[in-house]
Amino acid sequence: MKKALSLLTISALSIGMLSACGPKDSGKKEESKAKKDYDLLVWEDDKKGVGLEPAVKSFEEKYKVKVKVVEMQMTDQVKKLRLDGPAGTGPDVVTLPHDQIGNAVTEGLISEVKADDAVKSKFTDLSIKAQTYNGKLYGLPKAIETPIFIYNKKLMQKAPETMDELFNFSKDFTKDGKYGFLTLGDNFYFANAFMAGMGGYVFGEKDGKPNASDVGLNNSGAVQGAEYLQKWYKEKLFPKGIIGESGGPAADGLFNEGKAASIMNG
Repeated sequence: MKKALSLLTISALSIGMLSACGPKDSGKKEESKAKKDYDLLVWEDDKKGVGLEPAVKSFEEKYKVKVKVVEMQMTDQVKKLRLDGPAGTGPDVVTLPHDQIGNAVTEGLISEVKADDAVKSKFTDLSIKAQTYNGKLYGLPKAIETPIFIYNKKLMQKAPETMDELFNFSKDFTKDGKYGFLTLGDNFYFANAFMAGMGGYVFGEKDGKPNASDVGLNNSGAVQGAEYLQKWYKEKLFPKGIIGESGGPAADGLFNEGKAASIMNG
């Protein structure tokens, strides 16, 4: 099975690792490889390839190789890797959210990254920790992202200072296919803001490490936050279509089309 590295900080180290974990040689695969017009295949997030262009150019010039960048949604990459990996047609480098690394490792889809301290020291401790699974490093951070509140000044003159203020604005604004605020409440990445804001948490800490025996998803704050989020759905302030895997593109479309005054995104 061909495994990919879950990093987009391209370096000589990644090429060495990929050579070691590629598929076994065979006549058919050698013939297929000979027909390729590239040496390294990179899967990048959709519409983000332009950001890699300077790195790709520098890498190609330094190591005399051809890099091909293919854009696709990050959420689709693991699914596609399950098919393309065993076939030997998968990528050498992928872009994954850190919360998908565990599954990718247990399925045998990605390889450990051998990076020394000099490389890891270029990144924050938290970002390296997010790429680590069972004590092994499986990627190098490309970016640290977090959801933020974005609003359309043509539809919302001033950003609200509290969630209750945003809720009241949405009740008045939401009608005729337009919405005051959008978020993906069925996605914990976004829903956690409501729960954590009221005292919920995933794991507590012990000696500076996550404590799996201390789960805060059922404490009073988490319940209160979940109930508050549920209130938005009960009031029909979110459209029915922004759920599941298609929820993100649907919400982005509404905001970009001026049909939503604000959105939580990032």
